[in-house]
Amino acid sequence: MPEFCDAVKGMGLTAIDLLEEPEWQIVADHGLVCSMAYAGGGSIRDGLNYKKNHDAIVKNFEEKIPKAAKLKIPNVITFFGNRMGMADAEATANCIEG
Repeated sequence: MPEFCDAVKGMGLTAIDLLEEPEWQIVADHGLVCSMAYAGGGSIRDGLNYKKNHDAIVKNFEEKIPKAAKLKIPNVITFFGNRMGMADAEATANCIEG
């Protein structure tokens, strides 16, 4: 990651997206910003549209959002998840509930 950060800076870029928590400080130490951080857990396949994931995703956000804020990370993300046959309305309602 340090070499990647040096290359990013060398290109004149100021930020890197979609980093996990262990990478956040490394990026900050190189004078860069993590512009979108993974913080909620879940995955593209298995996310908020499944109620079984809500507690873990909320817990991750509660733990990681304050850490992201300390490092001035402006955005955090989790995933909706693949529907795998679930109706749009049900998946959307589950995400809203989460």
